[in-house]
Amino acid sequence: MQTADQPIPVLPLEYAKPATGVPLRSRRWLVTANIALIVAALDVFVGWSLISLIDAETVLVTAPILFLAGLILILACRKVGVLMGMILGLAHCSICLLFTMLVNVWHWGPSDATKPFTVMAGVYLILVVIPLSAAVFLRLRRVPTTDARRGVL
Repeated sequence: MQTADQPIPVLPLEYAKPATGVPLRSRRWLVTANIALIVAALDVFVGWSLISLIDAETVLVTAPILFLAGLILILACRKVGVLMGMILGLAHCSICLLFTMLVNVWHWGPSDATKPFTVMAGVYLILVVIPLSAAVFLRLRRVPTTDARRGVL
């Protein structure tokens, strides 16, 4: 029994709470960033393998793919707000430009460039691509996304 000095319990009325996280339309950018991240990491591994097994001329195939994946990674991570992904995409583009610059400045042919490219690509793979790709992948998994029908995904 309620007395006059006790308040009457009521149900709190909470209407639609403001959405938090990345809007659903930006979820496409999240998927795009993940795909570009995986393509770039695989491309660096395949490129390093081909350079060491065949010769440096294989960079003519793998470098444009890496450069494009880096550009896409920069754009997609910019859209979802992951700075580390943008830095990794910039690193991918930079290594492609570095290899191009070294060939042009030192006038390297495929036989001259094979050993330095193998070493540089291996160091880049071990010290940059593997740790940063793992960190960016985990960071992209923590980006909250929203869907009006299901709440936070």
